[in-house]
Amino acid sequence: MARKHDAVNLLKRGLSPALIAKNMQIRIGSVMGYLYNQVGEGTIRRSDILFAIDSEIRAAVEAAERESGEFSAWELTAAAMRVKPDVHPEDVRIYLELRKPDVYLGDMYWMICLIEKYLHDFIKQELTKGYGADWWRLGIPPRIRADCAEQRELDAEPAPEAYCYTTLIHLKDIFDARWALFSKLLPKGPASDKKRFLSDLTRLNHVRNRVMHPSKGARPDEGDFRFVREVMYFIDAP
Repeated sequence: MARKHDAVNLLKRGLSPALIAKNMQIRIGSVMGYLYNQVGEGTIRRSDILFAIDSEIRAAVEAAERESGEFSAWELTAAAMRVKPDVHPEDVRIYLELRKPDVYLGDMYWMICLIEKYLHDFIKQELTKGYGADWWRLGIPPRIRADCAEQRELDAEPAPEAYCYTTLIHLKDIFDARWALFSKLLPKGPASDKKRFLSDLTRLNHVRNRVMHPSKGARPDEGDFRFVREVMYFIDAP
């Protein structure tokens, strides 16, 4: 196995870049080179590196800034070491580089898009199997059909079909209405807990709105980010 893959496997096990360097007995620069190479190849995302850094370190850095304003990287490292004495300075430096909103918000946007597209395609595919050519009329509740038709009519450049205008809440309501069909086809996790699955889709929609409408000033937090990651794996999105 290539060294870059070793680094990724250790990252996925929860090791920070500094701990990966120690485990592999190489320089931190080499570790980051391997990890960024795999970011470029799409194996991992920059946010995976960000959240591999100990939560206590991240919290200590953020607390120090809130209490005393902007510190230098050295001062923030010292603040983190007071909370967690064994912290590696390189982990603090990497955190400071990666904590920018464009890193985690960009990855969150990508994951939400992936989840929504996955659910959209899954529903159409399974309704087509279950109801045939008339899946739209037989499988989609009337209110949702009307909403989508209206949005398509208002679009100056309409999509090929009204189904393209479904929202996450529409998708949630379709799952709810046709649960007898979908529960047999979903992965075991979501299929075993309808209430949780539908609740997760409602929360996902709230997070999506905060990501897509930053002018409202309600920026997603780390808990939201972790939730989106969990939902992505929960539904077994590719």
